[in-house]
Amino acid sequence: MNVLQATIEECLNCHQCKTACRRLRSFEKRSPGDVAQAVLNGQVDDKVMDFIMKCSLCSLCNELCPYGVDIRGMVTYARNSLMDEGMIDQECYRHLWVDRDWNLFSLFRANYWLDITYQGLVKKNCEVLFFPGCMLVHEGPDLVRHAAEWLRKRHGDGVGISFQCCGAPLEQMGQMERAKTFGAGLWEYILQTGASTLITSCPTCHARMMATRPDCNVQILSLFQLMARSGLRVPLPDSEKITVHDSCSDREGVIGGAVRELLQDCNLVEMEHHGKETICCGSGGLVSAIDPDLCTERALRRLKEAEAAGAETCVTYCMSCSHRLAARGGTSSVRHILELIFDKMVEHEEFDRMVHGLFQGERGEENFLRLQNSQRLFFM
Repeated sequence: MNVLQATIEECLNCHQCKTACRRLRSFEKRSPGDVAQAVLNGQVDDKVMDFIMKCSLCSLCNELCPYGVDIRGMVTYARNSLMDEGMIDQECYRHLWVDRDWNLFSLFRANYWLDITYQGLVKKNCEVLFFPGCMLVHEGPDLVRHAAEWLRKRHGDGVGISFQCCGAPLEQMGQMERAKTFGAGLWEYILQTGASTLITSCPTCHARMMATRPDCNVQILSLFQLMARSGLRVPLPDSEKITVHDSCSDREGVIGGAVRELLQDCNLVEMEHHGKETICCGSGGLVSAIDPDLCTERALRRLKEAEAAGAETCVTYCMSCSHRLAARGGTSSVRHILELIFDKMVEHEEFDRMVHGLFQGERGEENFLRLQNSQRLFFM
């Protein structure tokens, strides 16, 4: 039974999922089961398509559903089905085809590759493999460098680093088979390093690696779990109030709990939605490729919660969240937890300028051509 059929059978139209999701509330009397039925029957109207394309895939609906319906899974499956039928143009996501040799991140490295090769850390064989994730690598290279050095002090020369993507963009756009193939290739690469421990810093990468891990003995830990266990604490910032924006992919609070432990000496306040009931920062579901204004609206909603809690600083542990929230401004400043730990600032505006520069002038023509002619990526 596919997830569309399961949603139709399991959804009892209680509408509990709508209590925190504005996109679902726009359906009025229709339910996730009705959405699945429309996709299965080939009766997708504008409202159904709008919901499927603009869902943030944050999983809050799953958390609220008393019957355990996998609404998030239904949406990703629907995206896959509608792409196969030609109703969704997969080209709108081409810049995030991370299973191709040319994508947004490889173009960024080719044009601006900063000094983040970490001499001695990029190696074929290692005991501990650090997996920072795409956004942290490209937007916060200094933070990655300091984190790698911190790991090396604890684990010695057996630490290696990977600049690979976890494959989450493929799964989120609905390219399920490509995501599965990419994940298998990534794990083959990881196992070839001989690493017994994989250290993540991105919560989405952490969730993705946990979900795709084959039958093996590789332990997956968050960098922030290790830091909290080591006794590391963020310095007390003159009694200012700090709040934590929890990542949607960390609803169980495994990483968020460690981050709060790192911040335990600070004046910590919680937003209305946190932990299991956290809401999207605006970057989820690749909606930025479809409706950037909606991403802004979601980010502003989140920042208003931080301000309502009286927080002067909103701390994230996902660089995508940091980027999306920081770009919206507001009275609350936004800092990634590693910025506080290592006392380093991330220049989000500079990163945006560099990304936009990839597609301007002669360089833009060359990079667009690279995207159009990109080939399947094979792990080495």
